[in-house]
Amino acid sequence: MLLADPVLKPVELIPASRNSFPAALRGSFNSSGVYLWKNLECFSFLNKRYQCKKGNGICFCCIFRSMEYQPRSYRQQFNPARFASFTVQYLETDLWIGMDHASFRKEIAEVALHEVMDLRTRLDSYIHEFPPFGASLEPLKLFPGAPPEAQEMAAACTRSGTGPMAAVAGMFALRAAEKIRKHFPLQELIVENGGDYFLLLKEDLLMTIYAGDSPLSEKIGILIPAGETPCGVCTSSGTVGHSLSFGKADAVMVACASPVLADAWATALANRVKTPADIEPVLKYSEQFPEIRSLVIICEDKTGIRGNFEVRFIHSSA
Repeated sequence: MLLADPVLKPVELIPASRNSFPAALRGSFNSSGVYLWKNLECFSFLNKRYQCKKGNGICFCCIFRSMEYQPRSYRQQFNPARFASFTVQYLETDLWIGMDHASFRKEIAEVALHEVMDLRTRLDSYIHEFPPFGASLEPLKLFPGAPPEAQEMAAACTRSGTGPMAAVAGMFALRAAEKIRKHFPLQELIVENGGDYFLLLKEDLLMTIYAGDSPLSEKIGILIPAGETPCGVCTSSGTVGHSLSFGKADAVMVACASPVLADAWATALANRVKTPADIEPVLKYSEQFPEIRSLVIICEDKTGIRGNFEVRFIHSSA
């Protein structure tokens, strides 16, 4: 069962040591398997001088305070017989984390949540020092002292021609996955963040593509070869969800070695698709970038496909 996100309102940040996670404040699973930070709506490990003032743009809960929950029905595609799963929620971040049953440990949720919070803190702090990082829609040179995550996001978006925040969802998925893998041996791991995936597979996996009101929504699947993982698979849309897009594609799915790069490219290519007539030129344009392993574009009742991964058309049994 999937739950809607809790209503989150900006409140003052609670000062604490960046490396301290007091036992009294640790999160827990609720009755539906959602791991939540205990009783806190806005928490960040920042110095007192970085107070979150409503609307001043210091942290994401202010920058993106108008974000609304979007149903994530696409999470239901993953077979519970193969993946033990739970969700981790913190502010605007809502991760679905799945792994092979033999590898499941309840402590994984706490490790993932701590990494999400710590990454949020690093990016919040950097945006406070260098606001263009959070607002630019084009590649930009970074302010000195950028954390590694900001550098990686900026590099990916310089390659794709977008602003660095185009890769933020992929970055959260990647860092959570890296932290989990550092502490726990797993055979399979999926970390999904708003339709952007980190994938580590032992066996091939068929993933369907959600494309909103398009008649092709969930009728097309991309087969992820286990031998190509770990990798990132990300989707951008001009008609579904709250993410900014200058295009009108119902879905643009991109597979790359990293979810950060895949996220940046999904955004960039989706921006180029205004009508179904744009599908072919965008496919042709993407050919010059070898890091794009696979690409699927859906716009209205038309689709375009390119790349190394097998694509299957799925027929409903109804």
